[in-house]
Amino acid sequence: PGGVFHFYREVEGIRQSALGGMWNPVYLNYGIAVHGALNVPLHPASHGCIRIPLTISEEFQDIAFLGDQVFVFDGVKEPEEYGEQPPRFNWPDPDYESTTTTSSTTTTVPESTTTVAPATTAAPATTTAPATTTTTTTEPPASTTTTTTVPATTSTIP
Repeated sequence: PGGVFHFYREVEGIRQSALGGMWNPVYLNYGIAVHGALNVPLHPASHGCIRIPLTISEEFQDIAFLGDQVFVFDGVKEPEEYGEQPPRFNWPDPDYESTTTTSSTTTTVPESTTTVAPATTAAPATTTAPATTTTTTTEPPASTTTTTTVPATTSTIP
């Protein structure tokens, strides 16, 4: 839409929208932006954006500053005659008729139950010391003598 706007946001690089790619967009009216495009027709052919060649879009953010005024001419009136118009999605519908609907809702809240944890008890005090064990080790004797006795046997060889 025609009118007087201000740049308020810019995005570096490629931004994808529902209507296609935008190179280095600078926004002026909600989703409407001045941005680079692959195809820039010589006649008005847009859903609202202002397309500029890619080579210009690379430098555009350096010369357009946030807060700068933007005058959009729609071919009908001067931009100042419109002022700052919101995009079409914000215009009130002159054919809108209000309807009133009433309804009632009943909600049943279940009875709450509370579980109480059992009381805790303190551990009994210890009154006896634990038993102690003492181990004594003795050294083996320095030398050991072993005596072996073999019983006498008699055998007969046939």
